[in-house]
Amino acid sequence: RKQCIETAYHRARILQQVDSCGAMLAVSCSSDYIRPLLERHEQVWIAAYNAPNSLTLGGIKQSITSISNELSKENIFNRILKINSAY
Repeated sequence: RKQCIETAYHRARILQQVDSCGAMLAVSCSSDYIRPLLERHEQVWIAAYNAPNSLTLGGIKQSITSISNELSKENIFNRILKINSAY
């Protein structure tokens, strides 16, 4: 139990020091659909496969914002997550 508490403490401490240049995006589409978009943007990746048509992307804010705008134009649900640092 002590080790779990120490791990949580150090994770929080480190995340507070990380530059907040990253962002995360929840997306309602398949990985096959999103891959071509990822290839056109720098430093962005699939951070989580939540369901067959539900992904979370992580990356630099500029790329995440650009992908969000493209998906919105195509009427694909997406939402930039309110986080302090991407992982």
